[in-house]
Amino acid sequence: MKAQLTLAAASIFAMLSATAWTQEPKYAAKTPDSITTPDTVHTQALGDLQFFDGDPRKDTVKKVYDFLDLTRGSEAFLNGIPAASVYALMEGFKEGGLQPGGLGIFEELMDARSLFLTANSTTMYAFTELNVKDGPVVVEVPPGVLGPVDDAYPAGSRISA
Repeated sequence: MKAQLTLAAASIFAMLSATAWTQEPKYAAKTPDSITTPDTVHTQALGDLQFFDGDPRKDTVKKVYDFLDLTRGSEAFLNGIPAASVYALMEGFKEGGLQPGGLGIFEELMDARSLFLTANSTTMYAFTELNVKDGPVVVEVPPGVLGPVDDAYPAGSRISA
C-alpha cells in the first residue's frame, strides 16, 4: 500500500512538473532582443567578441583587457608629451646658460632657422623657468607685457591622480 502511494505521488508530481515546464510562466518578462547581448559582437578595433548568455568568453575578456592596456598606455604617452616638451625646452635653455629664475631674451626675431615648432617671426620672445619645488613663487609682470605662463598642459587636459 505504501509503495502504491509513493508511486501515485511520484506520477502526479511528474505530470505537474511537465505541465509547469511546458507552459509560459504567468509573470515572465518579455525581454526584447534589442537589449540582450548576442553571442557574437563585431567591433572594428577588436574583431569579433564572443559571449555566452551575456557573459564574455575568456578569449574576449583577454582581448578587451589587452586593448585597454594598449589604449591607456597610449593615453599616458600622449598626455606626457607637453611636459616632456617643456622640460626639454628648459634643459636647452640651461645648456645655453639660462638658469631657473633668470630671464632669457632673444636678441633677434625668429625665422625659418629657429628650432621652435610654432614661433612667429614678428614677436620678441623671452623665457624663464620658475621652480615651485620649494614653495610658491610670486611673479610681478610690468604693464604692457603680453604672453602666456605655460605649465606644460593645455587647459582642460590635466592628468588626474
